[in-house]
Amino acid sequence: EALAIRGKIKKAFEEDRIYRNNTICLDELSEHIQDNRYKVSQVINTYFSKNFYSFLNEYRIKEAKHLLVSDPTLSVKAVMYEVGFNSKNSFYGAFKKVTGLSPNDYRSVAATVDFNQNNMQMA
Repeated sequence: EALAIRGKIKKAFEEDRIYRNNTICLDELSEHIQDNRYKVSQVINTYFSKNFYSFLNEYRIKEAKHLLVSDPTLSVKAVMYEVGFNSKNSFYGAFKKVTGLSPNDYRSVAATVDFNQNNMQMA
C-alpha cells in the first residue's frame, strides 16, 4: 500500500506538478491522490526522508533552477510565483538552503558555467 501511495505522490508532483499550487498543503495533496492524510505523511517521511514542506520545496526549487537558467527574461519574482511561492523571504530562504546561493547568484553562476562550457566546446 505504501508503494502505491508513493507512486501517486510522485505522479502528483512530477506529472501534475501540484507543487505549483501556492496553497498546496498535505490535506490537498491527500485529497488530490485520494488517500488518507496520515498515510501520505508517513510515506513522505519514510520513503523520501523528509517532511511534506521540505519535499514540496525541493520540487519548487528544482523547477525554479530550471526556469532561472532556461528563461533569463523571467524575473526572479516571476519565477517565484510560477513555482508556487507566495513570499520572497520563503523563496530566497528555501532556494539558498538547497543551492547555497540566492536565485540571482545562481542565475549568474549558471550563465557563466554555460558560457564557459560553450567556449570549451568551440575550441
